[in-house]
Amino acid sequence: MKVCNKYLKKPEKILVSKDEIALTQIAQYYMVIDSGRKFDYLCNIIDKNHIKRAIIFCKTRKGANRLADRLRAKRYNVEPLHGGFTQTQRDSVVNSFRKGNLKLLVATDLAARGLDIQGITHIINYDIPLEALVYFHRIGRTARMGSDGTAITLVGYGDMDKFNQIRALTKTVIEKIENPNFPEMYKVVCSNCGEKCEVPFKPDPNREVYCQDCWEKRRPQRLNGCINVI
Repeated sequence: MKVCNKYLKKPEKILVSKDEIALTQIAQYYMVIDSGRKFDYLCNIIDKNHIKRAIIFCKTRKGANRLADRLRAKRYNVEPLHGGFTQTQRDSVVNSFRKGNLKLLVATDLAARGLDIQGITHIINYDIPLEALVYFHRIGRTARMGSDGTAITLVGYGDMDKFNQIRALTKTVIEKIENPNFPEMYKVVCSNCGEKCEVPFKPDPNREVYCQDCWEKRRPQRLNGCINVI
């Protein structure tokens, strides 16, 4: 585009995205959730929808590795795929996924670029992409060759601005779906960081309560019996 603007006078610009064209075949949904329970929502989506083959997108290598480890701990058939892999490792994971030996692929945007695999029924955006246009590339990994596909995006309360940028770029409908049936949640203020969060139990005013991040950070102290929390 820089070259065009330098040498052409008032050029007409027509941008055609192959992934944007395919959007009519993709059912798009989003859920507004408490980020501290994102993993629970993900597992619920996988189980309730009986997903057979899906790509789950994370924004970082570390996040992809961690999510794949947590899913494997719950006996899901999954492997990560990101730019930290050698070409041999990448080919091995992709081929296994292509042959159906893997049910789930947890990938970063860079690793998934150019993937063209038939039979992917679902794209799950575990993390909102850093750039709005990347959303359309992500969901374009499903609904290949005229097939139908489903894209589900998990939107944390702090991610709505980014998600609205995505919605502003397309004329297709991204339908909101309500949260699945989880235990009743209670709004509290974290005793450590002061941020508002939700917990699946009625808090005791005489006890400290923590958000998910602070709870994980305090794991060594909990194990040593240094703090008293619900």
